[in-house]
Amino acid sequence: MTFDRKLKLLWLSSHLFVLWVLFTNLSWWLLLCGYLWYVVIKGIGSEIGAHRHFTHRSFETTANKSAILTWIQTLCGEGSVMTFVGIHRMHHSFSDTDRDPHSPLYYKWWEVVFFLPKIVIPIALVKDCLRHKHVKLQHNNYFKIHVALLVLGLFFPVYYAYLVALPILLSVYTNGVINTVLHLRGEQYPESSARNNRLLNLVLYGAGYHANHHRDPKNYRYHSNPWIDPVGECIHRVFKKS
Repeated sequence: MTFDRKLKLLWLSSHLFVLWVLFTNLSWWLLLCGYLWYVVIKGIGSEIGAHRHFTHRSFETTANKSAILTWIQTLCGEGSVMTFVGIHRMHHSFSDTDRDPHSPLYYKWWEVVFFLPKIVIPIALVKDCLRHKHVKLQHNNYFKIHVALLVLGLFFPVYYAYLVALPILLSVYTNGVINTVLHLRGEQYPESSARNNRLLNLVLYGAGYHANHHRDPKNYRYHSNPWIDPVGECIHRVFKKS
């Protein structure tokens, strides 16, 4: 089975777990914990790690911190760091053209969210990732980790649903919102169709300034105000090598 199909099965099982628990064992406390855990792993593992560090190489960090970013990103359930890097570099290279793997100008929103178009990532785009021991190890063992978590989830379904499956779904839908809404609604610059959306940024913690990012992808800050882009401030204070 291909990586792509395995990923979709993971998303399907996550939907089933979350829906079952919400109907049979709704806990507002665990729902809050699941959301806060999603903010941590999505912000650190995906946005700081897979996106700003590995994809755009917008800042340097230590080998240990790079490894931490890699393994935390595993829990987001959005595909391995290497997969994320390849798809996102394709997106920036061919943004909102027919070669963009997830442009809302060419695909329906559900196709963008669930990566329904067949995506073939050129190996040249992720060549640098192959030199990272932990990134390569994570990619090769990505689904073994998620199968192990799923097996544990059969014994602890409530905790799996709120603390594993829910953050996975929130991460997947967050990516979908960024890839669709932030290329259709908001303020933009003349040279790009990417948008800045202040309202969405309230729950995207800096990623809502998507036009700023497309204008200067090598900048790890999307906004100079740390309250507007707390992810960029976290990079500056915690992860950026001084």
